[in-house]
Formats: sequence, structure tokens, C-alpha cells
Amino acid sequence: MMINARSLIKYIKILLPAVLVAFLVLDSIMAYKAPTFADTKSPVQTAAAKVKKPNLRLKQQKKGEKKKSPVGLGGSPGTVKEAGDYKDGEYTGSARGFGGLITVKVTIKNGKIAKVSIVSAPGEDAAYFNKAKSLTGTIAKRNSTNVDAVSGATYSSNGIIMAVRNALSKAAISDKAKKKIKQKSKKNKNSAKNDKRRKIKKNEPAKIPEPISEGTWKDGTYTGTGEGFGGELTVSVVIKDGRIVSVKIGKNSDDKEYLQKAKDGIIPKVIEKQGTNVDTVSGATYSSAGILQAINDALSKAVVKNDSDQNNSSSTADKTDKSSDSGQKHQTTEAAKTIDITKRVKVYCDADED
Repeated sequence: MMINARSLIKYIKILLPAVLVAFLVLDSIMAYKAPTFADTKSPVQTAAAKVKKPNLRLKQQKKGEKKKSPVGLGGSPGTVKEAGDYKDGEYTGSARGFGGLITVKVTIKNGKIAKVSIVSAPGEDAAYFNKAKSLTGTIAKRNSTNVDAVSGATYSSNGIIMAVRNALSKAAISDKAKKKIKQKSKKNKNSAKNDKRRKIKKNEPAKIPEPISEGTWKDGTYTGTGEGFGGELTVSVVIKDGRIVSVKIGKNSDDKEYLQKAKDGIIPKVIEKQGTNVDTVSGATYSSAGILQAINDALSKAVVKNDSDQNNSSSTADKTDKSSDSGQKHQTTEAAKTIDITKRVKVYCDADED
């Protein structure tokens, strides 16, 4: 027991200085109070605030112009194939500039870019963005976004270009819509021409052709041309079993309204009567006359012709019989019968006229 007590006292003597030092340090920390100044900022902080800080973002943008970056982050947006024609109206588009999204408004008038204006660009640096804004006028003037970025403001320039492209994607006219517009324009143009022709032809009567009555025609399809209201008019006539079975209107420049009226009134009657001995349609006289002329032209190519050589032979035989001896009356009578029969027969030729 004595040994243990002595050992304990020995250890206490060793640890006592360390405990005393720890107590003094703790007491010093607890008793410390920070000094106070009249100004809320320390003298060092106040002096530091007066020193102008460098604009790191501007330096980064300037440095970034020398490096290749993805589109929208300062890289070139490249050249794209553009629609060229757009739907009229106002369209907004956005793209990333240097400091965030740039939003623009594009005004389309008469299918072209009339104006490009900046809606918002909260993250852009004014010094650089003011340079890049000149692109809005360039894009409108050229009706294209395939323009060069402004030197010294590449990020902002490319953001504007891409934002305009985004807006134009909403205004682009599809190929199908372009085709409809083109057809409508052509129709209006033809209508204007026909109005002009109508004034000129107002006092000129339409040329009604001589009618062709029912005849004999070769089977096949025949085309013919006539003079309609707007100019040359073509038809296609189909002959089957020697009869007219159909008539189709081909190329023409007449007004659809008038042509349809003439077509509905003429073609059924031509098929019914198997000829062009029909009346023109009131209110569509020029188109009616053109259709009848074209049908006549087609039928003239389908007419079956008699063998002229056989007709000449029959005529020669007739003259020979008349000048023969009176004692051969019986033979002459028989020959006359043969000639009469020959005259009544209709002769058909094959494709080679044999």
C-alpha cells in the first residue's frame, strides 16, 4: 500500500504543471474581448475596398475568343441553310450568350426579316454587348443569320445569332406551304391576265366551229387543240368500237370556274350526240368554243377513210360497161349490179392502209 501511494504522488507531481498550464490558457481564452472601432469595417478592410478589382469575367471573355468553344459558348455558330421566306408576325427566340440567356424578338413582314430587337440579356457585360448589338441591323438588312461575329464580342455576338435562328425556326414556311403559296400566286396572276383578256374580248364574239355530226372513227386516243379564253386549250378524245366514249380537258390557261362550267355543259352532250353539234354554254362561251374546236381537231385525226383506188376502179368499170356492145346487155346489167353493190359497201383500212 505504501508503494502504491508513493507511485500515485509521483504521477501527480508530474501531471500537475501540465494541468496548471491548460487551466491558464483556458482562462485567457474565456477572458478575451475583441477591440471595437468607430467604423464597422477595420482600417485594413476600408483600404482594401478602395482598390479597384479587375473584371475577371471580361478577361475570361477576351481570353476565350482565342480558343475554340462549343456553339453558344463563344464558338462559331457556322453557316446554315435558311428558309428565306417566313410567315409574317413577331417571333421570340433565346440562346446562351456570355453571361446567360439572350432573348430577341424578330419581326417578319412580307416574308422577310424586317427588324430584330433585343428583349433581354441580363448576364451580358454592357461594354461588349453594345458592340454585339450592331448585328441586329446587319441580320435584318441581309435577311440572313449567316453573318460574322463582332470582333471583341464573340460570345455575345454568337448568342444573338443563335437566338435569332431560334426565333426564325418558328416562322419558317414548310416546302408544302411554299408550294401552295406559289400555286395561289400563279392562280392570281392567271386571273389578272384573264381579266385583261376579258376586257379586250368583250366586244369580240367567240369563234364557234362548224359542228361534226356522227361519223365513223378508228379506235384509239386522239388529241386536239383549240383556242380557249386564256389561249391554247387541248383535249384528249377516246374512241372505242367506233364511238366517242370519253373527252378529257388537258393543258389550258382558262379560269377554272368558267372552264368547269363549259366542260360540264359540253362534254356529256358530245358523247350523247357522238359529235360536236351542240350549243355553247351561256356565260362560258369562249371556253365552250375552245373545247369544241379541240374536239373537232381530235376527231379529224380519227376519221376512217375509204380506199380511193377501189373507188377509181369501180368508176372505170362503169364506163367500160356503158360503151360495150348492145348484144352484151345481160353482162352489162350484171356488171351494173356489181358496181352498185360496190358503191354501197363501206371499206375499212387497217393500220397500214391496206
